[in-house]
Amino acid sequence: MNKNHIAVFGSAFNPPHLGHADVIQQVLQHSSQLVLVPCFQHAFAKKMMPFEFRLEMLSAMLSDLNIAHLVKVSQIEREIAHRQRRPGEALPPVYTFQVLEALERELGSSQLVFVVGPDNARPETWSRFYKADEISQRWQIWPAQERLPIRSTAIRRKLANNEALDTAHCTQGVIQLLKGYQL
Repeated sequence: MNKNHIAVFGSAFNPPHLGHADVIQQVLQHSSQLVLVPCFQHAFAKKMMPFEFRLEMLSAMLSDLNIAHLVKVSQIEREIAHRQRRPGEALPPVYTFQVLEALERELGSSQLVFVVGPDNARPETWSRFYKADEISQRWQIWPAQERLPIRSTAIRRKLANNEALDTAHCTQGVIQLLKGYQL
């Protein structure tokens, strides 16, 4: 990856945490353009907090870290899901392949680099991605390192158990938003 590439990092951001922030920092060391893509309708059927709330938390994290001006948050997954939705049916899942194709059209660039978080870089997980082989052939894949082993699941568990959240896991803005959220 180089400064001319457009890096694309998709995640549920359920909630966004300092592990996500570390991946963002890793990417920004190598690329001057980063598009964050919050998951709208998860392909693996994960239950998530409402999309708008996750966008709000992501915005808070980026502001807290003073990097909001360095990244673009895209709602392309929501757009794809609504475009594909058939009348009377639930919103369909959106796949990484579809996101990368749509962003390539939107940005007019074949210089996209797909940033894979450490959890999805494992072969047993990557193999479950829709058109994983074609993604690898069409776009450069950049696996991020896991330097902060923080899991959204553990944060949600703390929240569900009314345990205190601290700034070792999330930024203060995210913590404040989560305090008012009921799982």
